[in-house]
Amino acid sequence: FWIPYDETLTAEDLRKIPSGDAYPEADSLAVLDIAVLMIHRDGTTSEYIHQAMKVLSEASEENLARVRTTGEVVELRTLQPDGTELEPVPALGQDSFVMPGLEPGAITEYAYRHDSDAFDDWLFRAGPFYFQDFNFRQPFLLTRYVLLVPPGFDVDVIERGFAGAKDVE
Repeated sequence: FWIPYDETLTAEDLRKIPSGDAYPEADSLAVLDIAVLMIHRDGTTSEYIHQAMKVLSEASEENLARVRTTGEVVELRTLQPDGTELEPVPALGQDSFVMPGLEPGAITEYAYRHDSDAFDDWLFRAGPFYFQDFNFRQPFLLTRYVLLVPPGFDVDVIERGFAGAKDVE
């Protein structure tokens, strides 16, 4: 369900990602921040999350070293500046991983999907999604939130502080 809305980081894409010089105040750069949420007619939901973060300075290594995936892992890797892929190590605790080889220029990338049961009262509230770092410290290159609902489904979308482009189909 998420494939039409997702992005794939190619070798060409990786070469185009700005270096830390472009963002001297930032410790890391959000390369991809994608969420696709599908609400099914029976009230169950499926969610896909895809994030890629570039290490710009040693200060961000600790923050990016642990990744938690709360569902079926679709992608999980560290990309070294030379293009080498490293496989994460499972951490203590459920659905947690330690991303190896973090250094300035490395990218952590993870994607997972999660399915949820229907809510008893049929009142569904999605968690917050931010199109920027609310502390204004981490630049975002691409952020996307997609909500898929069945035709004719009654949905109220509440937006706060949103002035960006949006497509409604």
